[in-house]
Amino acid sequence: MGESAVGLIRVSGADAVAIVAPLLAAASPLAAFPSHALRRVGIVDPKSGARVDTALDDATLQRAMHARLPASVAVRSLATAPPEFHARFWATAKRYAYRLQHGDRRFPIGRAYAAWCPRAPDLHRMREGARHLVGRHDFAAFATAGSPRASTVRTVRALHCFRRRGVTTLAVEGDGFLYNQVRAFVGTLVEVGLGKLAPGDVAAILSSRDRKRAGPTAAPEGLFLVRVLHGDRPPERPPDDALHSWGGFATGKWEGDMLTVTVTHLKEGYIRRNGMPRSDKATVTEHWLRHGDFLTIVTIVNDPVYLTEPFIRTTDYQLDLHQRVPPYPCEMVQEVERPKGVVPHHLFGTNKDLKEFSERYGLPFDATRGGADTMYPDYRKKLKQWMGPTPTAKFPGEVN
Repeated sequence: MGESAVGLIRVSGADAVAIVAPLLAAASPLAAFPSHALRRVGIVDPKSGARVDTALDDATLQRAMHARLPASVAVRSLATAPPEFHARFWATAKRYAYRLQHGDRRFPIGRAYAAWCPRAPDLHRMREGARHLVGRHDFAAFATAGSPRASTVRTVRALHCFRRRGVTTLAVEGDGFLYNQVRAFVGTLVEVGLGKLAPGDVAAILSSRDRKRAGPTAAPEGLFLVRVLHGDRPPERPPDDALHSWGGFATGKWEGDMLTVTVTHLKEGYIRRNGMPRSDKATVTEHWLRHGDFLTIVTIVNDPVYLTEPFIRTTDYQLDLHQRVPPYPCEMVQEVERPKGVVPHHLFGTNKDLKEFSERYGLPFDATRGGADTMYPDYRKKLKQWMGPTPTAKFPGEVN
């Protein structure tokens, strides 16, 4: 066992000596026990026969445990949990990272915390191959025998490859992993990066369900458990009168391959810079969908104050690994000169410019106030009925 930092120990009710053994026995699950764990979660489960009978508070108990734990384990935080909590059964996702050093010789310092590859694999080829592994698939081709499992189907939410200071890192997150699955990912993608496999071969290997076709299982030294995510129950939404912020309160959930994010408790703001407002009662829902190199984000705003129907906007993005955005100058200017401290305003009923647009273009005043009805083609027919056979306003493409 390598370095381990227990990120959160849930204590439901044994002094520090009795905690250590059941703690590791009931810790969060690992698909292939990594050499290192940064945030592994453990509990003392009363059902296992262990008890925590102490008058110490959580902070004091955490310090007491360090006197009994080996030097390779550190308790980063400790908290009392509800009786129903379990580190294994409440785990909803795990994040792993794999570090790979490369060069003409091995690195004596830090060799226990990274694997070694003489040549640096091509990152672009690795990323091309990695995208075939994202999503819900049968990963039998990347699992080695070693632990029983009812199914080899898992969901990989994200897989990123990047390089910093001569170390190539693969970061992966999923709802669960098979035995040695992450290390098999690394071994396969490194062969893709070195030109031994084509990026498209990853899809064929995945479909084959044949472990012999995939790359080798990477060395264990480079594998880190970064974090175990818990909570099959969503966080409780604060009451309506709770503090609102610019970021709001956001919750997310996976619906198949689509990530849905719901945001409430937003401060008043604008949907668009041209003046379309958004009240503090608005709810913003986003749907994130990725298809290969294309990302689609659907934004839906429901606002009972300013919107008569939901405002829906779709934005598409395309991955470009070689895009470079040049620097551009940006400076502040004062567009309208006003005396210091003056805020333009109008009392109710005193704004003489309110009907300027409708009078200038000969449109009914109600038509210039916006609303969902004005966005539909049928509204043009209503305008013609209201304005008569020879309206003074011109629609695009029309000539009076």
